[in-house]
Amino acid sequence: MIDPAEGGCVVSVRVVPGASQAGVVGRYGDEVRIRLTSPPEDGRANAEMCALVARLVGVRPALVEVVVGATSRSKRLFVPVPAGTVLDALRIGRSDADDR
Repeated sequence: MIDPAEGGCVVSVRVVPGASQAGVVGRYGDEVRIRLTSPPEDGRANAEMCALVARLVGVRPALVEVVVGATSRSKRLFVPVPAGTVLDALRIGRSDADDR
């Protein structure tokens, strides 16, 4: 779910575009499930997801990037903060994820 990386961590997410309200809603297998209000067109859902995660962890949206799965519902995001900070910010709980 969250893997350490140089300068931060990589988070596996599963997006649900076109939802009525955006937010982190828990887990989807080994991924963090995130609902987005934007449709999956022209990168709008990816931009909303990066902005949402950035706001929750306290960094600029430009620092959160999709590293795998730009056109897929399952994605891997680089987040420039430690894994523990991401776990706390996304409120998925340390018992829910591998915090290596």
